[in-house]
Parts: sequence; C-alpha cells; structure tokens
Amino acid sequence: MRARTAAPLACAAALAVLLSTAPPAGAATGRLEMYSAPGLNYHVIEGGGCHNFSERAVSYADSTPVATYRFYTGRDCTGMVLGAGRDATQWIPPLLRARSVDLRFED
Repeated sequence: MRARTAAPLACAAALAVLLSTAPPAGAATGRLEMYSAPGLNYHVIEGGGCHNFSERAVSYADSTPVATYRFYTGRDCTGMVLGAGRDATQWIPPLLRARSVDLRFED
C-alpha cells in the first residue's frame, strides 16, 4: 500500500516544483527596443513594468509582443510623461531626457 501512495505524492511534489518556477498566468513578458536616432544608441528592455535607464533621447521604440508604453522624465516612472506609444512608434522630434519607461504588454 505504501508504494501506491508514494507515487501520487511524488507526482504532486514534482508538479508543485514545476508550477513554482513557471511565470504566473498573464505575466508580462517581452522586450522593448529603443533608439535615440536611426541606428544610434540602441537599448533593449526585457519584461513589463517600470524600468530605469540612463538619461537619453528616444526617437523610436518597438515592442515584441505588442505593448503600450510611456516614457517619463524621472526615475521609477515619475515626473512628466514625455510621450506614449504602442507597438512600433516614432517621435519627430525625439523625446528628450527620458529616464524611465512604464511597459505594459497586451494579452
């Protein structure tokens, strides 16, 4: 009888380990590629939420998969909103002095 109960317990333990390492359902995954000018100052951000980076100009951003994003003048997505975009967006003139971005991937 002991062998019959050990197998389901081992299976349940293995399933718990697998579920604990998997991202939660609906987790924000993806990437945002940014440029200050065509081909210049390339920077990639992975994952959703608020991200800080060194002060920069942003003239083009492209997300994979589709996301909406807002660039801010302050760190931690504070300060003034410089501009917002969705998927692939270009700004002319570029957004100057961006220091953070709030990135939200669509389901």
